[in-house]
Amino acid sequence: MRRVRRTRGGHDRPSGVRLGSVAVVVAAVVGAGVVAGCGDEAAGGSPGIPYGSPVPYGSPVPYASPVPSGNDAAVTAAADVLNPLLLQDFPASFAGLVLDHDKRVVIVYRKPDAALDARVREEVKGVTVDLRDARMSQREMAALRDRVIADISYWAERGIAVNGAGPKPDGSGVEVMTTSGTSSDQKKLRAHYRTNAILVTQGHPAIAAPMTIPATPLKRPITPITPPPR
Repeated sequence: MRRVRRTRGGHDRPSGVRLGSVAVVVAAVVGAGVVAGCGDEAAGGSPGIPYGSPVPYGSPVPYASPVPSGNDAAVTAAADVLNPLLLQDFPASFAGLVLDHDKRVVIVYRKPDAALDARVREEVKGVTVDLRDARMSQREMAALRDRVIADISYWAERGIAVNGAGPKPDGSGVEVMTTSGTSSDQKKLRAHYRTNAILVTQGHPAIAAPMTIPATPLKRPITPITPPPR
């Protein structure tokens, strides 16, 4: 049986699992090696897990998260179908997914798009789908995120340490992590990019573990190469 519920304008986060779009996290490098990390945007609210595995910035976004016990299999399956489909076929309108396993609901945030809504109804069965309006598409949020990340040096020169940024799954804008996380930081970023679709929160750089080489002896001795006689 297929059930679809449409809600306009609401952005309340339910209990359950949230889908976070890719967030770029600045890595503090310790020792040898460079790490670019990503994580889910979801912060605050009830406990949840990201929909999708962390991937290096600029990489494709696979879904490979294990399904913990207690998560509804039908909700997860619906998200597995919808997320890649909507990203590919509706990049101008799709914003993100939020999963409520307790209520067996998949919330689809999108800019109003009748074709997207019809496709969701066609693809999803057995769980409730809640269609909600979003301010920005994931593509638009990713573009804004990339601008902020490209300006890390610019902001550092002005006393603002930008440590990461990522789209909000409800399509309301981009969350930017700074070391201080102050309203002053937010005001300056909003003024510079001429948008109030930036939410500044406090966050510190991810720490990359040092790379080590185990001191394991070789199984075979190294034989020196003797040059041929002249």
